[in-house]
Amino acid sequence: MKTSNRNPLGKNAKEEDKSTINEPYARPRKRSSRSRTLNRLIPFLILLIFGTLILKDNVPAVSDKIDSVINPQGFAAVQSCRKAALSQSSTPDFARLIKSGRANATKKGFFIDRLVIGEMNDQGGERLMDIGCHIDQSGELIKLSRLSYKEESTIKEDTESYHE
Repeated sequence: MKTSNRNPLGKNAKEEDKSTINEPYARPRKRSSRSRTLNRLIPFLILLIFGTLILKDNVPAVSDKIDSVINPQGFAAVQSCRKAALSQSSTPDFARLIKSGRANATKKGFFIDRLVIGEMNDQGGERLMDIGCHIDQSGELIKLSRLSYKEESTIKEDTESYHE
């Protein structure tokens, strides 16, 4: 291996500059093993966060578990509303949960919205119902409202509220 005697500072560098290039303070510091370990973990942590968010959106059981940890009282209210909505369906044996609902805190309890169930209609098909519940702080059902669910109108209402 051939080494070069060429000056890295250039032809016109002063002799004092040539001597400082090899001094210890001019060398880069070595990183500690702790910071190297942390830098190796950062991509995996970011991947874990994004994976959890995707699972929360696409897997109802994961979403329920996260909601029960983050907001246990709100989750209990959503569960009460789900049970009441499915049991008060016109055909409870054939009712199913389409959208799981969201808890909104009120002064004396919770209002559950965005809960959609599917139930069998008279012709044997499926009818979608939009459910709203008022639940008190002890988890008791105060009022349940059932409206026919129309996805287009809900989306239109949501987008109109953003443009106002």
